[in-house]
Amino acid sequence: MSMMESDANLYQTIKAGARGFLTKSVDADELFFAISRLMVGERYICSSLAIPIIDHVIEKELVPNFKMRSSDFSSREIEILQLIGQGLTNVEMADKLFISKRTVEGHRQSLIDKTGARNTAVLMRFAYANGIID
Repeated sequence: MSMMESDANLYQTIKAGARGFLTKSVDADELFFAISRLMVGERYICSSLAIPIIDHVIEKELVPNFKMRSSDFSSREIEILQLIGQGLTNVEMADKLFISKRTVEGHRQSLIDKTGARNTAVLMRFAYANGIID
Protein backbone atom coordinates (compact mmCIF):
# COMPACT_ATOMS: atom_id res chain seq x y z
CA MET A 1 0.00 0.00 0.00
CA SER A 2 1.36 3.39 -0.95
CA MET A 3 0.40 7.02 -0.77
CA MET A 4 2.13 7.49 -4.15
CA GLU A 5 -0.33 7.26 -7.04
CA SER A 6 2.04 7.03 -9.98
CA ASP A 7 2.68 4.40 -12.62
CA ALA A 8 6.41 4.53 -11.83
CA ASN A 9 5.84 3.45 -8.22
CA LEU A 10 3.49 0.72 -9.37
CA TYR A 11 6.01 -0.64 -11.87
CA GLN A 12 8.85 -0.56 -9.33
CA THR A 13 6.74 -2.36 -6.75
CA ILE A 14 5.57 -5.07 -9.15
CA LYS A 15 9.12 -5.47 -10.49
CA ALA A 16 10.32 -5.98 -6.92
CA GLY A 17 7.92 -8.91 -6.59
CA ALA A 18 4.70 -7.48 -5.16
CA ARG A 19 1.53 -9.31 -6.21
CA GLY A 20 -0.66 -6.26 -5.69
CA PHE A 21 -0.65 -2.52 -5.35
CA LEU A 22 -3.11 -0.27 -3.55
CA THR A 23 -3.05 3.43 -2.89
CA LYS A 24 -4.07 4.74 0.51
CA SER A 25 -7.06 6.42 -1.09
CA VAL A 26 -8.90 3.13 -1.79
CA ASP A 27 -12.16 2.66 0.04
CA ALA A 28 -12.86 -0.23 2.40
CA ASP A 29 -14.75 -2.24 -0.22
CA GLU A 30 -11.84 -2.18 -2.64
CA LEU A 31 -9.37 -2.96 0.16
CA PHE A 32 -11.30 -6.07 1.20
CA PHE A 33 -11.80 -7.13 -2.40
CA ALA A 34 -8.06 -6.75 -3.07
CA ILE A 35 -7.19 -8.84 -0.02
CA SER A 36 -9.60 -11.57 -1.11
CA ARG A 37 -8.02 -11.68 -4.59
CA LEU A 38 -4.49 -11.74 -3.21
CA MET A 39 -5.39 -14.50 -0.75
CA VAL A 40 -6.33 -16.82 -3.63
CA GLY A 41 -3.07 -16.09 -5.45
CA GLU A 42 -4.28 -13.51 -7.95
CA ARG A 43 -2.72 -10.13 -8.64
CA TYR A 44 -4.51 -6.90 -7.86
CA ILE A 45 -3.92 -3.27 -8.81
CA CYS A 46 -6.24 -0.61 -7.46
CA SER A 47 -8.73 0.78 -9.93
CA SER A 48 -7.36 4.34 -9.76
CA LEU A 49 -4.15 3.06 -11.39
CA ALA A 50 -5.46 0.09 -13.36
CA ILE A 51 -8.06 1.98 -15.39
CA PRO A 52 -5.63 4.58 -16.85
CA ILE A 53 -3.19 1.77 -17.69
CA ILE A 54 -5.91 -0.20 -19.47
CA ASP A 55 -7.05 2.94 -21.32
CA HIS A 56 -3.48 3.53 -22.47
CA VAL A 57 -3.10 -0.05 -23.72
CA ILE A 58 -6.43 0.12 -25.56
CA GLU A 59 -5.54 3.44 -27.17
CA LYS A 60 -2.15 2.14 -28.25
CA GLU A 61 -3.70 -1.03 -29.68
CA LEU A 62 -6.62 0.60 -31.47
CA VAL A 63 -4.96 3.68 -32.93
CA PRO A 64 -1.80 3.13 -35.00
CA ASN A 65 1.33 4.96 -33.89
CA PHE A 66 1.41 7.31 -36.85
CA LYS A 67 -0.67 10.37 -37.52
CA MET A 68 -2.41 10.88 -40.81
CA ARG A 69 -4.01 14.01 -42.13
CA SER A 70 -7.13 14.31 -44.22
CA SER A 71 -4.84 15.18 -47.14
CA ASP A 72 -3.52 11.59 -46.98
CA PHE A 73 -6.96 10.43 -48.17
CA SER A 74 -8.82 11.08 -51.40
CA SER A 75 -11.97 13.18 -51.23
CA ARG A 76 -13.97 10.03 -52.02
CA GLU A 77 -12.34 8.16 -49.13
CA ILE A 78 -13.27 10.98 -46.78
CA GLU A 79 -16.83 10.85 -48.10
CA ILE A 80 -16.89 7.11 -47.45
CA LEU A 81 -15.58 7.65 -43.90
CA GLN A 82 -18.30 10.20 -43.24
CA LEU A 83 -21.01 7.90 -44.58
CA ILE A 84 -19.71 4.97 -42.55
CA GLY A 85 -19.89 7.27 -39.54
CA GLN A 86 -23.54 7.93 -40.38
CA GLY A 87 -24.19 4.18 -40.27
CA LEU A 88 -24.82 3.63 -43.97
CA THR A 89 -24.29 0.19 -45.49
CA ASN A 90 -22.12 -0.35 -48.54
CA VAL A 91 -25.23 -0.56 -50.73
CA GLU A 92 -26.67 2.66 -49.26
CA MET A 93 -23.35 4.45 -49.79
CA ALA A 94 -23.17 3.20 -53.38
CA ASP A 95 -26.69 4.46 -54.09
CA LYS A 96 -26.01 7.83 -52.48
CA LEU A 97 -22.71 8.35 -54.35
CA PHE A 98 -23.90 6.81 -57.66
CA ILE A 99 -21.12 4.22 -57.65
CA SER A 100 -21.11 0.44 -57.42
CA LYS A 101 -21.12 -1.50 -54.17
CA ARG A 102 -17.77 -3.02 -55.23
CA THR A 103 -16.28 0.47 -55.58
CA VAL A 104 -17.43 1.31 -52.04
CA GLU A 105 -15.88 -1.95 -50.81
CA GLY A 106 -12.63 -1.02 -52.58
CA HIS A 107 -12.55 2.41 -50.90
CA ARG A 108 -13.28 0.85 -47.52
CA GLN A 109 -10.45 -1.66 -48.01
CA SER A 110 -8.11 1.13 -49.09
CA LEU A 111 -8.96 3.03 -45.90
CA ILE A 112 -8.31 -0.03 -43.77
CA ASP A 113 -4.99 -0.64 -45.54
CA LYS A 114 -3.87 2.99 -45.17
CA THR A 115 -4.75 3.19 -41.48
CA GLY A 116 -3.82 -0.31 -40.39
CA ALA A 117 -7.26 -0.68 -38.80
CA ARG A 118 -8.52 -4.22 -38.23
CA ASN A 119 -12.19 -3.46 -38.68
CA THR A 120 -14.66 -0.66 -39.28
CA ALA A 121 -14.96 0.29 -35.61
CA VAL A 122 -11.19 0.77 -35.35
CA LEU A 123 -11.22 2.65 -38.66
CA MET A 124 -13.82 5.08 -37.34
CA ARG A 125 -11.96 5.56 -34.07
CA PHE A 126 -8.78 6.25 -36.04
CA ALA A 127 -10.55 8.80 -38.28
CA TYR A 128 -12.07 10.57 -35.30
CA ALA A 129 -8.86 10.53 -33.23
CA ASN A 130 -6.89 11.99 -36.13
CA GLY A 131 -9.43 14.71 -36.86
CA ILE A 132 -10.34 13.32 -40.26
CA ILE A 133 -14.03 13.24 -39.35
CA ASP A 134 -16.03 14.98 -36.62
